[in-house]
Amino acid sequence: MKSRILVYGVDGFMGALTSHAAAQAGLAHVAGGRAIAGVAQHASALAKRKGSALAEPRTFTPGNAERIAGQLDDVGVLVNCAPLEGEDLRSLTVACIATGTHLIDMSADRARVAALAAFDEAAAKEKTMLMAGAGFDFAAVDAVAMRLAQILPGARAVTLAVKRGSRTMEEAARLAAAMREEGETLKNGQFVPARAGERVIEVDFDEGPEKAYLAPWRGEAMAARHRGIYSTMETFEALPEKVARALEQGTMAHRFFRRGWGLKRLERRLAGGRLTPGKAELTKGHAVVWGEARQAPSGSA
Repeated sequence: MKSRILVYGVDGFMGALTSHAAAQAGLAHVAGGRAIAGVAQHASALAKRKGSALAEPRTFTPGNAERIAGQLDDVGVLVNCAPLEGEDLRSLTVACIATGTHLIDMSADRARVAALAAFDEAAAKEKTMLMAGAGFDFAAVDAVAMRLAQILPGARAVTLAVKRGSRTMEEAARLAAAMREEGETLKNGQFVPARAGERVIEVDFDEGPEKAYLAPWRGEAMAARHRGIYSTMETFEALPEKVARALEQGTMAHRFFRRGWGLKRLERRLAGGRLTPGKAELTKGHAVVWGEARQAPSGSA
């Protein structure tokens, strides 16, 4: 029986953070990634820390399911922290199913959740678990939605809003790209096309009312339809004021944004120029999730 855990993406911030937390908790694991130097440096740094469990370095590049499968002979669970998409994500998923390796994916975006959901039947046949949206951002929002369902039995509609901490430049680039694409919300059990920021609500995140913008790039609606608890779901996200202007239709900023002009400037505003979070943000950073459940799309909360 395979029992080892592989954290993939330790050559990136989220993977390194996840691997570090596992090692500090005494959980020995395989530290995987694409870049040989980055993976080796990470594993070496963990080995020098007192009280940390060992992390064995392992490098491979997604894209070929057979090649990936050869790296999973001894792995029971793969925790993917790398921002994979397209053929890279598909090949990793196929390899996990073929080798009976459970896959936990840390992403919260709609495309990734949908991509893994498409393999649900194949994974079930092989008794392999695929867990999409297991990242800290997605999990917190999902927990609020589930708690609201317990508080208001029979609730069929939910509105969620997120105010999160600072982003890295890499996260900001992915968000800026997602904001320009058409996404989806869930209404009466059906996916409805939606654009980022086409609806705005006021939310009190314990610091007074502030605007939150429709965020159809997020994966909660996809997960809700798959799970079946809510038939209607919208997720909103608070954004910096200068970034929010790019979503206000009719403005010069919005026209520039739709044409792809000034995206690098927008990304810098989202991330504040941060390549990685500072020490203070890692220890004190937090996010706030707000939610409202209703027994019908326009019913009582």
